[in-house]
Amino acid sequence: MNSGYKELGVGIYTGLATGKPRTYWTQDFGSKTADIYPIPSGAFEEITSGTFTFLASYFDAAGKAPKASKIVLNSVALDLTLELGEAAKGTYMLNVPKGNGCMNYYFLFTDAAGMEWRYPETTTLSTVDGVVCDESAASIIQTGIKKPLGALKLRYFDLLGRSEN
Repeated sequence: MNSGYKELGVGIYTGLATGKPRTYWTQDFGSKTADIYPIPSGAFEEITSGTFTFLASYFDAAGKAPKASKIVLNSVALDLTLELGEAAKGTYMLNVPKGNGCMNYYFLFTDAAGMEWRYPETTTLSTVDGVVCDESAASIIQTGIKKPLGALKLRYFDLLGRSEN
């Protein structure tokens, strides 16, 4: 690997395409030299049937625990609990009953100095459960993943719900 790369992002999608199971992997390399962002990743998964598990990783280079760890789910802030590792370098989790349709979310941590950090920084993520996210949602910033028959499409919306791509 090129020694200039300092970051790696990896993703996977599994689903049906033309009636057959398909898996799609992607990766992206970067060479950002700025400070380490304290929330490198966040996602959801249906580990237990009927329950969404939301997970976010947190890292503080000074080894200090965050003052607060939250997920903002459909505009409601909920506390995350430490699931793996240590408070200053661990994975935080929350289980919630699976809803109908899309749930929009982002992670919000307050570090030991009182600075708020958000993941993703400027948009929200959306759960997808075999349905298409509502593109008319005008009151939120939304990143929705649509997956009709295995297709993967990333959509960005502004505050008025207008598609940017």
